[in-house]
Amino acid sequence: FQYIAKFREDDEVEETLAANTFGTLVHEALDIIYKKLSSKNKFIDAVRLERFLKRKENIVEAIDLAVKDTDNINLNQLNDGKNKLLYEVSKLLVESFIKFDVGRIKSLEKDGKQLKIESLEDSMAYHLEVNGLKVRMNGKADRIDEIDGEIQIIDYKTGKVDSSQVSIVDWEDLNTDYKKYSKSFQILAYAYMMNVKKPLNFPIEAGVISFKNLNSGFLKFTKKEDSRTRKGDSFITQDTLISYFEELKKLIIEICNPEINFIEKEL
Repeated sequence: FQYIAKFREDDEVEETLAANTFGTLVHEALDIIYKKLSSKNKFIDAVRLERFLKRKENIVEAIDLAVKDTDNINLNQLNDGKNKLLYEVSKLLVESFIKFDVGRIKSLEKDGKQLKIESLEDSMAYHLEVNGLKVRMNGKADRIDEIDGEIQIIDYKTGKVDSSQVSIVDWEDLNTDYKKYSKSFQILAYAYMMNVKKPLNFPIEAGVISFKNLNSGFLKFTKKEDSRTRKGDSFITQDTLISYFEELKKLIIEICNPEINFIEKEL
């Protein structure tokens, strides 16, 4: 309704933060923090992040700025009750994520590698034609890192995600089991649009960092040969994107088929 029919809900201040608003708040706070810390040359090191964490007010300031940038909430709502709890949880999640990044970057630095944040909240769009239908596809990648010339597309998830949700065996699973593989579909969409915007130097990697599963690290999209295999290929190539595009076309054809009713898919 919002994107196709252009119906918009009135902006109303939420009495209790909705899950997507809470997620937006955490995303916005991280965007503010990392834009500030990587503003000079885009390279970011563990020392800079640890120095940022020592001053506890830094995280509070970032979250408060994120609240001001979010239309349907204000700081006065976060003083008591459930909203106060969510506000405190958002601070813990942001702090935990930065600590996770410190460990990740230290590991890279041990191997003599540097991490460069190529972009944050990168908006992408792509116009394509399928069976005579003109379609505009757009999205926003949370973060794109470059590690010694190799690209990693990262999507933040404040909820729980595990590796099985970003590992597929059959390409058809992207459409037939959307509830499970929606994260895979999303990060491959970013990779596809990035390559259209500017041809990539393959191979690349794309994946999810789950705030409720930080111990599992960067969960990379992986293509497996069969379901019994524990490991698969996490490198995305031109062939990977060709296979993804075939599934994307099937989905577009289904969406635009007037004989098939619109049904909101459960996530």
